[in-house]
Amino acid sequence: MKRVKRILRKLFDTLSVVRFYFVRGHGIYLAMPLSLLNCSLLVYNFLIKKMVVRPAILDNYISFVFLFLLVFVPLAYFLGLFDYHKGMYQREQEETIKLNPIYKTMYSKLDTIIEQTKEKDEPS
Repeated sequence: MKRVKRILRKLFDTLSVVRFYFVRGHGIYLAMPLSLLNCSLLVYNFLIKKMVVRPAILDNYISFVFLFLLVFVPLAYFLGLFDYHKGMYQREQEETIKLNPIYKTMYSKLDTIIEQTKEKDEPS
């Protein structure tokens, strides 16, 4: 029975590590490029191709992708910047701290450390 438990524990640990690396690899390195490709294909096939009159540069998908990226990437960047500084990001962090006791404890200890550091750095 102990041997079976040990084998199952090792299997579980191995699967946990595989899952961790899979989630990181998929979420960071595959999901965003595939999302951009998907979005560009949808816009091109359902919007650009259906236009009766369109500029010649939009006849080719590759040239459309360059134009799409020139608009989409800066737009996404500025929306993310806005969200981080003026949008919901700060509010979400405040709610996370309120609702999660681990974060609440961690941030209260960090605040204490910051206050102590400020007191040390102030001239007497």
